[in-house]
Amino acid sequence: MNNRYVVPQKRLGVQELEVKPLLTTTNGKKLKLSAMVDSGCTHTCIDEELVKKKKIPTKKLERPITCRNSDGTIAGKKDITKFVKMDLNINGHNEQLDAVVTPLQSSDLFLGHDWLTNHNPEIDWKQGIIKFNRCPTSCSFPHTDISFEPRIRRLQSNEDTEEKEKVKAIRDWAVPTTVKQVESFLGFANFYRRFIKNFSTITQPLNELKSKKGEKWYWNDEQQQAFEQIKQAIASEPVLALPKDKGQFRIEVDASNYGTGAVLSQEQENKWHPVAFMSKTLSEAERNYEIYDKELLAIIKALKLWRHYLLDAKEQFEIWTDHENLKYFREPQKLNARQARWYLMLQEYDFLLRHIPGKTNTKADILSRLIKPDTSNDNRGVEMFKEKMFIRRLEESTPIYDVTLLHN
Repeated sequence: MNNRYVVPQKRLGVQELEVKPLLTTTNGKKLKLSAMVDSGCTHTCIDEELVKKKKIPTKKLERPITCRNSDGTIAGKKDITKFVKMDLNINGHNEQLDAVVTPLQSSDLFLGHDWLTNHNPEIDWKQGIIKFNRCPTSCSFPHTDISFEPRIRRLQSNEDTEEKEKVKAIRDWAVPTTVKQVESFLGFANFYRRFIKNFSTITQPLNELKSKKGEKWYWNDEQQQAFEQIKQAIASEPVLALPKDKGQFRIEVDASNYGTGAVLSQEQENKWHPVAFMSKTLSEAERNYEIYDKELLAIIKALKLWRHYLLDAKEQFEIWTDHENLKYFREPQKLNARQARWYLMLQEYDFLLRHIPGKTNTKADILSRLIKPDTSNDNRGVEMFKEKMFIRRLEESTPIYDVTLLHN
C-alpha cells in the first residue's frame, strides 16, 4: 500500500454517493453498513470505532501510513498501522478488498479513488444509481429511498438481492399436502440436524404425520409452526454459512423431469455447511432434453448462479452428480451445438466431477422436484415454421431462367 493516505474533507466540487452494502469479514461475521463512494479519498478505509465495536479482526501493515487531508496537512495524531481483509457485497456485486483502519465520521467505509479506478463504474449522481462495467457481474442498486444532504447523496436499498437468492429455494418451499411431501422435507432437513438445536423436538409435529400414514390427512398450527421454524433454521446461521476465503467448495446437483436442484457447500472447521441453495424450473424446451443433458444443464445453472464464489476459488472444487455419463463430458467426443457451448463454459472452472449413487444425492434430488409446472400444453400447437418463413409461390408471370445458360 502507498504510505501516503488522503482522507476527504467536506468540500465543494467532490461528488459523493453513500450506499448500503453487506460486509463479510474474515471471521465470518456479516454486517450491513454505509459506504461512501468518494473520488477525493485515495484508498479504501474502514472506521476505527466500527472495527472495535464489532471486534473485526485486523492485520498489521508492513509500514505505517501517514494520513493527510486534501490540503496536505496531517490528519489525526497517529499513523495508520492496521488494515482489514473483507468480502464486500453490494446488491449482487461481490469482491474481496483490504481497508485500512482509521477514524471516520460520515460513513463506516470509504471507497476511494483506487476503488473507482479499478471498477470504472457509471454513476448517476442525480438518480443515485451506480453500475459496474469492468466487474464479473454487472449490477445496479435499487434506489428505493434517497434523501439529500449538502454535497452528499444517500442511497438505501430495501432488499439484499443476493442474500435472498441464496435461500429462495428454502423460503419458497410449499406447505406439504401429503405425507410423502412431509417425508421429503424431513429427509432434506435431516442432513442439517446436527446444526439445529432441539431438532427432534421441533420436528415432532411433522413426525407425527409420518406415523399416521394411511389415516386422514391434517395440517394444523403445530405442523405449520414446525415447518416454518425448520425452514428458518436451515436458511440462517449456524446452518447456512458465509463463504470464506479458505475451504473447499462442493456442489451437489440433480435434475428431474421438471426442474434442477443444487446445494453449494463449503468445508469450514472440518464440517460441511451449506452456503446457498438452488431450485429452478425447466422450460418447456428444456423438459425435452435427454437425461444426461438435463443433468449437465443443472451443473451449468449452478455454475452461473455461484460464479462469483467458484471462479476464483482457492481450492479445486467438486461437483457431485448421480449420473454416471456426465463423467465423460470433459473427454473428447462428438458434441452437439448446445453441449459445445456448455463445454467451453466448463473450461473456465477448476473442478472434479464425482459420481455418487442417486440414493445418496437426496438434497439436490429433493430440490429438483420442488416445482412441478403445468406440462399439459407441452409441445402442443407449436408452429415449427411460421407463415412468414415461407417464400410465396411463383406466379405464372414470374420469369424462370435456365441456370445452364448462365455458364455459357
